[in-house]
Amino acid sequence: MEVRVLSSLDSLSTTDWQELTANASLYYTRDWLQAVAPDIGEQVLLFTAYRSGIPVGVIPAFKVSKPTEFVYHNVREAVLEPTQLAEVTSFLFPQQPHTAFWMAKTAILGLRPLLDSFLFPNLVFTSPFAYVSETLIRPDEPEPEDVLNTILNSIEQYSHTQGLGCTAFLWIEATQHRLLSALKRKDYHLIRIDATARLQIKWSSFDDYLAACFRSKHRWHIKREIKCFQDAGGHIRYHDCWSDIEEQAISLAIALQQRHNLQPTYTELANRYQRILTSLGDRAIHLTAWLDGNLVGFATVFVYGDVLYLKHVGFDDTPTNRLSYVYFNLVYYKLIELALELGVREIDYGSGTHEAKRSRGCEIVPLYIAYRFQSPWMERLANLYLPALHQQKTNHFD
Repeated sequence: MEVRVLSSLDSLSTTDWQELTANASLYYTRDWLQAVAPDIGEQVLLFTAYRSGIPVGVIPAFKVSKPTEFVYHNVREAVLEPTQLAEVTSFLFPQQPHTAFWMAKTAILGLRPLLDSFLFPNLVFTSPFAYVSETLIRPDEPEPEDVLNTILNSIEQYSHTQGLGCTAFLWIEATQHRLLSALKRKDYHLIRIDATARLQIKWSSFDDYLAACFRSKHRWHIKREIKCFQDAGGHIRYHDCWSDIEEQAISLAIALQQRHNLQPTYTELANRYQRILTSLGDRAIHLTAWLDGNLVGFATVFVYGDVLYLKHVGFDDTPTNRLSYVYFNLVYYKLIELALELGVREIDYGSGTHEAKRSRGCEIVPLYIAYRFQSPWMERLANLYLPALHQQKTNHFD
């Protein structure tokens, strides 16, 4: 078996991609990666294992030289954000947490440029704007562990040869047992970072969903939220044509992202959405929520295989809309009805708002990031700080 580092998504044929992604999510299809790659502005690499000239496994990567939204959203906050730093120093130095935090914060501020050059990854394994890491191995491959280890060895050699300070796999699901075990053996630091949510569709109707998942009191609350939305004149529409809602929807998406401390421009989001819909538009369904004739929320979902992926959302977050439960009616109740109509087996809700998703029947799956450092002194620092951060994050989520 040999590994080749390919520098284009087109280096593999359409047939090869289809076979390699047979068990993968929407976010590791070539269509998705091609749509979002231009936003990165960096080099795409495919670490591809070949046996007898046939590609049997591939791990897509992005080589980056500066902070970008898709790499650092959540990651910077998880590692060096002041709140995280305070909690970790309290965990490490329970006798003098305030003094330790002050010293650590001062050191980080002074060393931030140097730390950025070592701590934040130059080679990133993830699907941009999807917050997931996967490995693509042919379903009929008899030795998948051997394929994975061979590719990881190649990544290690490439990082050393290129002088890359840090390699990272971002947002690995706890269900990716093979990948997590292999990374541990390769001395990657694993850190609990977030969680993603999935709702398994196992019912024949919305009433069956309510009866199976909730006690009577909770069912009453959900029906009340639906009634409040209807009594406020709320209704939800489907749209086949993105251009009909594009301007208002993107404005709502920007407002939502700004509430999460991101600052996308209208042009950036419009171009990104357009590329994604050009590649995947035949799989897209657009839903909008309306109150009193005003568009107050939207959601774009993608149907791939037997999964419904919720990806793009935006809301006008006013007291009136919150009291009318616009968000829950659009993103949960209507999507569940849509999933039942389509006959899919699962809704992939992604990360964030864990309790809201858990309380509506979703399975919450832990997510991890994995770091590996070339610098011996950075490795020593990581051995002190990152295990404590992992423990602190695990305690927080659990």
